[in-house]
Amino acid sequence: MTLTMRFTIATLSLALVGAMAGHAMAQGGGIPARFAAKTVCEFIAGVKASGPISYPKQTGLFSDGLAREGVLDLDGDGVMERVAFNSDTGTMGGDAYSVWKPDGTDVFLSGVDQEGGGFGAAFLSYDGRWYFVIFAAETGAFVRSAFTFAKGTLDLQPVCKFDNDTVETMFGGRDSGESDQEWCNGAAVSESKSGRLKPIVTLDDATVNELDSQMKAGRDEYGGPESYSGGEIYAPASGPFEGLKLWKVNSSSGAGRGCAGSFFRIVEGNGAGTKLSASPLQTLLNQMQSESDELGVYNCVADVALFEANGRFFLDRSGGDEKPMTDQQLNHAFIEAVDGHAKQICLAQFEETPRVTWKSPELSK
Repeated sequence: MTLTMRFTIATLSLALVGAMAGHAMAQGGGIPARFAAKTVCEFIAGVKASGPISYPKQTGLFSDGLAREGVLDLDGDGVMERVAFNSDTGTMGGDAYSVWKPDGTDVFLSGVDQEGGGFGAAFLSYDGRWYFVIFAAETGAFVRSAFTFAKGTLDLQPVCKFDNDTVETMFGGRDSGESDQEWCNGAAVSESKSGRLKPIVTLDDATVNELDSQMKAGRDEYGGPESYSGGEIYAPASGPFEGLKLWKVNSSSGAGRGCAGSFFRIVEGNGAGTKLSASPLQTLLNQMQSESDELGVYNCVADVALFEANGRFFLDRSGGDEKPMTDQQLNHAFIEAVDGHAKQICLAQFEETPRVTWKSPELSK
């Protein structure tokens, strides 16, 4: 964009100030009485994110009036800037914005490259100032940090940093019956963790490398992860995969953000010479892992695990056992094979509570 074009856009933006000011303030929002706080940090920490969280649904502070476009005086110098959402962020994605000043200066703001890390971002109006708030992802479940603007400039200055506390509650899933819902709500779900399958053998590096080559050969047509690794072999003793060998695959991709994780692939053998299986049951296993006949999890899934407990064989589609740090990891569901079909019998709902870990010394005065 040329300087003349930028100046024209900025000039038009200023002409629209009167018409759009109400629109901008509506998007920025006032301060709900229930969130009245001493500082902007405590305000942000007072907004919880909850529900079965998944993109593109927005939650927490994101669903409570953040601005994503408009004519805003971001730096408090009495001169309005034009803010527009910018989706040109490459394969990594993430929320980003183009901001134009009346003199033609334009600035690219992104949640991806700010201190505190993240991929979601938007503008918050609080107590007469604008703040740029960064989230782990575009759903807004995990707030990471907040910045303000130096007066007269668009230079970002750190204001707050956050951690998050997570509470998970299991409910009956999309395909659950009455007895399933009772099981999901009761102690049986937590008790089932003791039934987590353990690997029966770990393959040597040469065999894993051969399996990696076979996986890549089968995905050339579609593209896909750059490498597959992991040597663990599992052997279910019950359920639809009884008697089969399942290789737990760790995938690493250059395809973009979030395209790495683990999943199960049916193989033949459990030692040297192990190779991929053509078993038709792979389709059912794919459905359990990724809700697709094709193994969409080859590209982007967080983690999966297999369980045998309480007379059931099921898969936990989850973000792993570590403390969740991104929205992608808030994806826990128990999936069971019933009459040859994958059924979601339990689904987790989460409540994320932001917690201030650092705030600018000026806010303590």
